[in-house]
Amino acid sequence: MRRFYHWCRRAWPLWASLMVIAAHLAVVNTFPQQSKEINGGFSIAMQVLGGLLVLYSIDSTLGLMREESIFRIISKWLQDCPLWSKSKAVNVSVSSAASAMASFNARVKTVASSLPDRVTELERQVEEAYREMDRKNQALKELISEAKGQLSTRIGGAESAIRSVEKKLDTTMLSGIKQQIFGVVIAIYGAGLGYFS
Repeated sequence: MRRFYHWCRRAWPLWASLMVIAAHLAVVNTFPQQSKEINGGFSIAMQVLGGLLVLYSIDSTLGLMREESIFRIISKWLQDCPLWSKSKAVNVSVSSAASAMASFNARVKTVASSLPDRVTELERQVEEAYREMDRKNQALKELISEAKGQLSTRIGGAESAIRSVEKKLDTTMLSGIKQQIFGVVIAIYGAGLGYFS
């Protein structure tokens, strides 16, 4: 019996719509001489209530997905009106770290006159070249390690953002659609009452 109750509860827009229609019919049957006024009042009330429910559902979805609301969107739009908003100056600064960096190595060559001096100079230059290669190799390893760290951080952030969006989508699909269905049904019922009465 409990499973049947939960199954029925999932279709609350249907039951709520049937209750609204039943309440309308009960009022019309109780006061048949004022049916035109009752139908007109119910028509307006149902259309307004349906529209407000749909707006509330959209506002809830905006709040859930973008942490925004219809009121904030409208107020921001009004604040951005060129009649009373001043243009803002944008200052762009470039940091020295972001600017292109160039390095150069100044090699000092000594002029050797004898063969032993030339061999010594060549050995010094080879040692200097090895030190430079080691320094560049170490800098490259550090750069790769830093890039790996940044990449793994970004991947973790992206996975977290995807999980958050999936959760928000599930919540939106489960909660918002039922309110919208109920709002649309009673708005259609109200419009039908207004047209046929």
